[in-house]
Amino acid sequence: MIHSSHNIEQLLERYYDGLSTPDEEFVLYLALLQEEPGSPYYADRMLLEATLQRAASQTKSAEAEPSLSYQTTPRWKVWVRKYAAVAAVLIVGGVGVSFFQWGRNSRQAELSLRNGQPIPQEQVNEYTLAALSKLGDCMELCSEQNEEIDQIFGRLQDSYQSSMEKIPFVSEGGWILTGN
Repeated sequence: MIHSSHNIEQLLERYYDGLSTPDEEFVLYLALLQEEPGSPYYADRMLLEATLQRAASQTKSAEAEPSLSYQTTPRWKVWVRKYAAVAAVLIVGGVGVSFFQWGRNSRQAELSLRNGQPIPQEQVNEYTLAALSKLGDCMELCSEQNEEIDQIFGRLQDSYQSSMEKIPFVSEGGWILTGN
């Protein structure tokens, strides 16, 4: 054991210069344990104690957890994390857009645009009425054309039936055209 302050100072000097061995540090620590709070070596004792405690805790954690740097995360977990992150961003974005749309006043929500410029509601009503009337005209025209097509098909069917009646049927050889 160290009994003189001269030996403590020499060990402290070696410790602070980084030249002390683990055995010397242990002997120094044991010698400093006897120092009281008013002693000139008390601050050195506290520093050495904290250093040794930190070294001991790092050694314990290194022994308890084997080298984690060599463990790899499975590929499927990486993909799950990526997709979860994308889903979270989309959800947050959707909620944000919904929140801002909800926060708009009703006049802004009902605003109609034409070529990117706002137009009054009366003009929107006129355009809508004109579009619906043109749609009605198209439907009426289609209905008229369908009736004409039905008439044409009816005449074709009648013509087909009359021509089928004029052609005599021969049971074994099929159809035969005659001079009539």
